[in-house]
Amino acid sequence: MFRINSASARHTFCHVNTNEAPDARLAAARASPVRSHARARPASGALVALALVAGLAAPACAVDRSWIGGHGVWNNAAHWTPLGVPNGADIVRIGNMPGMNNLTVFANANVNAAALIITNGMGYQNEGHTSTIGASTYIGAGSRMYLTDAVAGTDFSTPQLVLEGQSARVYLDEAMLRTNTRTTISPGAYMHFSFGHWRSNGAGDTLVNDGRLLFGPGSAFMTQEGNGRFDLDGTSGGGELLVSGTSLASVAISGVGLRDAFNGVLSMGPYARLHMLLSEGWATGPGSTIEVFSGPPNTSEIAIIGQGTGTFTLGGHLRVYRAGADSQLTIAQPTIISPTATGLLSQGTFVRFTAPTTVTGGEFTTYHSGLIEDGGLFFDAATNWRGTTTFNGLAMQSASATVSAASGAVINASTFIMDGVDAQTTWNINSSLVVNAGRIAHEAFDAFDGQMIISGGFAARLAINLAHGDAWTMRGAMNLTGTAPFPTTRLAGSPVVFAGDVALASGRALVTADATFSGSASPGIATTTIGAASAELRFGGVARVEAGALFAGDGRLGVAAGGALTLEDGVNLGGAGVLNDGTLAIATGTGAASVHRYEQSNTGALVVSLGGYLQGDDHDLLIVAGGPALIDGRLSVELASIAADTALFAPQIGDAFTILTALGGVSGAFSIVTPTIAGGMVHHWSVEYEPNAIVVRLDDIVPVPPCMPDFNGDGTLDFADVQLFLNLFSAGNVAADVNGDGIFDFADVQMFLNAFSAGCP
Repeated sequence: MFRINSASARHTFCHVNTNEAPDARLAAARASPVRSHARARPASGALVALALVAGLAAPACAVDRSWIGGHGVWNNAAHWTPLGVPNGADIVRIGNMPGMNNLTVFANANVNAAALIITNGMGYQNEGHTSTIGASTYIGAGSRMYLTDAVAGTDFSTPQLVLEGQSARVYLDEAMLRTNTRTTISPGAYMHFSFGHWRSNGAGDTLVNDGRLLFGPGSAFMTQEGNGRFDLDGTSGGGELLVSGTSLASVAISGVGLRDAFNGVLSMGPYARLHMLLSEGWATGPGSTIEVFSGPPNTSEIAIIGQGTGTFTLGGHLRVYRAGADSQLTIAQPTIISPTATGLLSQGTFVRFTAPTTVTGGEFTTYHSGLIEDGGLFFDAATNWRGTTTFNGLAMQSASATVSAASGAVINASTFIMDGVDAQTTWNINSSLVVNAGRIAHEAFDAFDGQMIISGGFAARLAINLAHGDAWTMRGAMNLTGTAPFPTTRLAGSPVVFAGDVALASGRALVTADATFSGSASPGIATTTIGAASAELRFGGVARVEAGALFAGDGRLGVAAGGALTLEDGVNLGGAGVLNDGTLAIATGTGAASVHRYEQSNTGALVVSLGGYLQGDDHDLLIVAGGPALIDGRLSVELASIAADTALFAPQIGDAFTILTALGGVSGAFSIVTPTIAGGMVHHWSVEYEPNAIVVRLDDIVPVPPCMPDFNGDGTLDFADVQLFLNLFSAGNVAADVNGDGIFDFADVQMFLNAFSAGCP
């Protein structure tokens, strides 16, 4: 601490060379005549105050005056030593004289001084008068300055203000403080604003806060008029800001920007408003914490970061506490959430982003009941997702969302509500989006009622992976764009039920998730539009079309190799055709389905079930209502039971069944017709190709060889039989051609496994 022990020494500052360089003036000030009773001491804020005085163009002599007036008024000559009221050339010391501690000096007139040094717990109150300090103002540990409104303009002016030591403090009560060089707040010191205003037009770091800035109640302002910057967390990175009050507590911080990312603590109580009007935006770093506290029970006020210029980057920790009332933080400034961001939200606490937001990562933990009223993170404005973000709890996207970065986005969540509460959310997915969640809706089941647009290059796709493995329901609208000539995966992950509108204008799009197109018996009816004739909506998993599902357009459904599609009884695809490279089945039991055209490749298989003689009712019938049927690949015939009769249908040799009709004609032929094993008998079929129909005829029925799957003949079905079969199959041994068609393929494996599962007599 800076302290002068002289009781009445008069010091003069004369013949100052103001043309010297600043460093020379500073050196001269440190060596300047504080002669009487002076002691060697380290440099301090008080010394800096003196140093700045040395650079002033002052009158002929400056007086070093000390306060001796106890509790008293400024404008009394007897309260000072040497005798006399300080003027604009004087260095003023309050607290350096014996007995002058923990008292207050009251300005009863406008004040002028070259420097003001307050120490030893002393206080200064301007009492509604202006104060003009020519150089530096220093406030030491335990000392204070209380400023109130004096005039319409500046109430206290000093080029430099230093608060040094524990509880050194300044109160701005509707007052304006101007420091055009720098304000320095050391650890333990603080500045408190209540309708106060701090201003500067300096350069460099015009405010360095290693202590605390307190705002509230009322509106406060910190305005940087020049190109200077705020160092809100100081050189230590430990500076703090507290915005709180029993009523509105608001602060607007205006200027160019911060010295660096804020790594201190920002605490916001109820009714708090923080407006960062910085043209370069601002950021919180990995070492920062934003704390939000709730108010008394039944309060509805919220804390807000917003109405700012530039972008806010959240890079540190966010902690929202709940006391008596629900607590909410609204971030109304355009925001970037960085990968270093973390958060912890108590039950009944909310964080809302109401301005455009870019999420690049982070991990947030909320109280998780799955109920919106218990709180979470809510994205209420346009949001761009990229990187990997984790919500251990609930998050909700209400406004439009975009995924466009080449790296895509991954969202991990206990509950991630993708369509808000009013089903107005639109997702523009132009890159990869993976959602790993327990739930994606606030309803009892997982349904999406908004809009999804999945388009762009080969990387654009959506994968929703639900933890419980159940299906999610697409009740809104999904618009896909395809690619050519090869299909691009657009939808993957957990099974999906299409109960809304699906549109593919052109190109080929692949759905690898299991899918169901709901019909009239379901809560919603899927309307699927496949526009151009070359457009193809292709399935790589298990897909099913229910009766009553609506289709439009001239494109086609595709079944990828390894995929399967079931057209339930009564399905009509309208103008859409089917390209089958996998497996196509008609009905879960037996029935008829209509497609516009049908093409089956050499990897495709058509599965028909026979349960009686009435086509389209007792046995399957594929109706190709418009174009041709182009046939290749495999035909598998299964025997079924009909009505309440549980016995399998038993056709007779010579019975014929029409399984396909084609208005545009039939061309090609099945390369493989798989025999049917049922009731211990092998049924062999032949196929007749008519101009507009395909008929299967039962040629022969022979017993299944005794215990066919007992490949090693030891009378026991076990893994040894499976292993022997697979070895023979791999070697191409004729014994492994169990269906006798001369080809070693999956049909042999399937027949062996079916027989193995059925067991032997």
